[in-house]
Amino acid sequence: MQTTHTTEFRAILALTGIMMARLLGLFMILPVFSLYASTLPGGTATMVGLAMGVYGLTQACCQVPFGTLSDRWGRKPVIALGLCIFIIGGIVAAYAHSLTGIVIGRALQGAAAISSALLATVADLTRDETRSRAMAVIGMGIGFSFSLAMVLGPAFVPTVGLTGLFKISALLGGIALLILAFGVPTPPRLSVHHEAMPYALLWKTDLWRLDVAVFTLHAILVSVFFAAPLFLSRVLHLSPHQQTLFYLVSLSLAFLCVFPLIMMAEKRRCLKMVLKLSMWILPIAPALLFTLPLHLTLACLIWFLFFTAFSFLEASLPSVLSKRVPVQHKGTAMGFYSTSQFIGIFLGGTLSGACYHAGGFWGISFLLLALGLVGILATLALKEPPYFSTFIFKLGEQANADIAHRLRRVPGIGDIWIAENEGVLYVKADKKIIPESQLRNVLNESNLIAL
Repeated sequence: MQTTHTTEFRAILALTGIMMARLLGLFMILPVFSLYASTLPGGTATMVGLAMGVYGLTQACCQVPFGTLSDRWGRKPVIALGLCIFIIGGIVAAYAHSLTGIVIGRALQGAAAISSALLATVADLTRDETRSRAMAVIGMGIGFSFSLAMVLGPAFVPTVGLTGLFKISALLGGIALLILAFGVPTPPRLSVHHEAMPYALLWKTDLWRLDVAVFTLHAILVSVFFAAPLFLSRVLHLSPHQQTLFYLVSLSLAFLCVFPLIMMAEKRRCLKMVLKLSMWILPIAPALLFTLPLHLTLACLIWFLFFTAFSFLEASLPSVLSKRVPVQHKGTAMGFYSTSQFIGIFLGGTLSGACYHAGGFWGISFLLLALGLVGILATLALKEPPYFSTFIFKLGEQANADIAHRLRRVPGIGDIWIAENEGVLYVKADKKIIPESQLRNVLNESNLIAL
């Protein structure tokens, strides 16, 4: 009994749609917020900065609780709860008459910290061998929503104002809720004990290295996007239309390349090597771009390399994490992961402003290299991730969790868990160590699967 490719594809598209709808509502505000918010009552520079940054802070604080709740209550109820909070936050900000009200609305939108639950749902509904590609699709959706928001925000705000943009973000939250209800299959509820995730697990399974890596990844991304518009307009003298074209061409080429790169790394089992190489390219490419006198063609090539490295890491890091963490702690682990991501976003934006004020593009370049060094050191001793495939069998009448636990020690078997409500058994195994026929014989002998 195998999960159909149709169900898997449907789940990936639906979850990508939820991510895109939610992030589009948030990103549309970024390119216009500081200009229009300063005209509101209480619109001091400090309050404008707080209104922009409070989202990242509440996201970071709420990721782990939401991830843990998704392990206990199920993924879809927690995601639905988060989207309802997101909609309420958009409405509060839309009808606020001062910047203080917008701060409260943005804080509520940030408290809808469903990224960890969404990533855990992707891991639940996809096979190990296709998970990196699923993460790449979601990464493409995030990149596309960001590019689209950079165009739609400035286009809409003269007509609808900030109030209209916040209303649109609430509407997009409602659309995401509908996609969740009608487009996302319900992940299996697994028969596991929901004990607290031991903090020692972070050290034993390389999770802390992956958390530091995603912190570095998003701190560098925000720092690059702080400097890139200034660099493209003041140094390369590109018009807004040319800048949009510059972004879209580089992003499109990077996304076209990252799929074959992921498939090659998975097939040849060299994921760790490509991941480390990407971590080197990530800070060095934009640092060269911002400090060397470059022709436009060479600048475009360097930008393409940056986005290729970023897209590969964005897709592979959560995939590696989901393969390493035990199933009963997946949501909590994704919570720590997403918390690190949003701390990186917050600190990247804060530090890039200070560094640019102190040293211009050279200051940004030094910041990128310093952040890159943190990520490189964290991933230096990263172990090769397991290359498991997911098998699904019909559950035998005598199956129980104790037998499944003992079989986890069999060479080639990574994890076994039971979904009693579906009557199926999920097995992670390395096909090069234990072929499917041998795996089936082992499970038959243990009365775990039906003949």
